Order: sequence, then structure tokens, then C-alpha cells
Amino acid sequence: MGWWNAFLDRLTNSDASPPPTPLCLQWTAPIEPLLVTVDVPPELTVRDLNKATKSFSDARLIARDRNGNFTVYKAVMPGGTPAAAKRLSTGFSNAFLRHQVSVLSTLRHDNLVRLLGYTVTADLRVFLFEFATVGTLRDVLHGGPTQPQPGRSCSHPALTLSWAQRKRIALEAARGLEYLHEAAAVTH
Repeated sequence: MGWWNAFLDRLTNSDASPPPTPLCLQWTAPIEPLLVTVDVPPELTVRDLNKATKSFSDARLIARDRNGNFTVYKAVMPGGTPAAAKRLSTGFSNAFLRHQVSVLSTLRHDNLVRLLGYTVTADLRVFLFEFATVGTLRDVLHGGPTQPQPGRSCSHPALTLSWAQRKRIALEAARGLEYLHEAAAVTH
């Protein structure tokens, strides 16, 4: 992350020197396989998801993929805990979905929402994630969704963010991406 800080400092301080050139390293020893044990999120029942999303009602709609691959609904779990139910199209194979569950269940980072559970049936494929209570990154940067949507819990008025706040948001987003690419080694 040093390069990112140097880049941001250069933007704010014209007298700063350029960041050092990174070194290229080659591994000479074989890498030992790493076995990781994680808590696999529970498989949820269709009945639980229908209850939590009011049968995937339009009133709970948060987002829709332009390509029709998924829709996201606000879910309210027993006890009142909010969650985001990402309903995938049936075009995804069971093998792909099992792989996604195994990858998503290993991710643990403050800047990423966690997988809470999932359901895979012949006609319903849903991942249940923590709910981002402040909305999406787009919501925060641009003052809410481009079109008001009924299930949105967050419809910010246009926020006026200082450059320091924008810099912090960019840094935190970069930390999440760095984790995905380096620590978790997620291919996407």
C-alpha cells in the first residue's frame, strides 16, 4: 500500500519525490500448499428467504444487473437483522455456485461485506450478504441511487465530501481491492 500513499501524497504535494521503483522477485523454493479451514455459511431454506424478502417483492428491490444476471433485495432476518439477498439467474451451474460459496466464505476484511448464507435449488440461487447500511460506494459519492428504488434504506441527499474524505474512501476501497488480489488471491 506504500505506492498508493505515495501516489496520493504526490497529488496533494507537488514537491514530493516519485515513489521508488518496485523490485521484481523470483521464487526459488517450492511453495507449500496451505490448508485453510473456514466457517461455511449455512444453507438457508427457500421459506426463510421468502419470508426475509417478502417473496422477493419489488418493494424490497435494491439493485438489478443490467445483463439480467442478478437482482439484490433487502432481507430482514429473524431478530430484525438486515441483509442483502443477491438472487442469481438460473444460468449459473451448481459447480460454479459451490465454488463461489467456497471462495466468498473465506473472505474476511473490514471493507468487504461478508457472506452470511446461501440457497441453491433448481429455480432459486441466492447469496445472503451483510447489509451495507450506508448504501453503495456510488450512493456515498453521488448522493444516492440514480433512480429511487423502493427497497433502498439509503437515499442520501447529495453529500458534500471534502478531499480528505474522498482520499480516505479511495484508500479504503484500495485496501479492499488489495486484500482481494493479494491476501485472498481471488480471481474475478
